[in-house]
Amino acid sequence: MADYFGTSLTATALRYVDTTTDYCVFVLSENGKIRWWRASDSFDKVWLDNRTPVPKSSPAACFFRGEAVPEKPQQVDLHL
Repeated sequence: MADYFGTSLTATALRYVDTTTDYCVFVLSENGKIRWWRASDSFDKVWLDNRTPVPKSSPAACFFRGEAVPEKPQQVDLHL
């Protein structure tokens, strides 16, 4: 979609989060810690604290550890 519309991946992801009716959260992390995030309106019962570690069970944490990243959406336990 980003290529089609000529937008950045970040802008495209944020637009998706802003317009979807699905449960969706976009999280930007840096050095294994959450830097900032945005959730869809449907995802109103969660709060992520900035500067906390990315959950160990998340696909992002797997990526940072050099492990295989799941190809399908995953449910993530937000308990660190």
